[in-house]
Amino acid sequence: MAVDFLFENPTKQIPTIESLRKKWENIPSESIRDTICYEYQYLEFHVWLLRNIRHTRVGHIANPPYKREISHSVRAGSVKAAVLLCASIAEASLRAHAEKRNYKLPKNPTRRTFGCVLKAWKTGGVPHADIAIIWQELEELRLHRNNVHLHVAANNPNAYFEEVLAKEEATFSNAKKVLKHLRTIKSA
Repeated sequence: MAVDFLFENPTKQIPTIESLRKKWENIPSESIRDTICYEYQYLEFHVWLLRNIRHTRVGHIANPPYKREISHSVRAGSVKAAVLLCASIAEASLRAHAEKRNYKLPKNPTRRTFGCVLKAWKTGGVPHADIAIIWQELEELRLHRNNVHLHVAANNPNAYFEEVLAKEEATFSNAKKVLKHLRTIKSA
């Protein structure tokens, strides 16, 4: 089915990389900080796109109010992509700090997955104080992120588009909370 796309709000102020570098200044590695900033900039655009894109039947673009939000599997896929970006930023941030602090991580850098990085942020099964406030959100983010593996997602009712869409607002709220908090963490 062909559709025409339009934007509810066609204007978006995209944060500059320089402004994002200031927000993420506590990341102990300049290259990781810059990579986080590039991905964060795209995440901001991606979420704006998801919230503002509308569609209508081909040829009806000048005829609102026939315009609809994207929905179902297309919208759920977009939400999953945003979660993947957010989780990647969180993983990079936490890993950079964990490495700077000499937390126990796998010796092989390719084995430093999000799960391993989160495990490094626990002592005696308890999250470190500087991330305890977002621990639940980090765990939920990791679980959502694992749905990028389609074989896992196919057998996980939480990955079905209905469930993803039902939790969309909570998912984005939690992701925003995680990213905001991660910017405050410091490592000497």
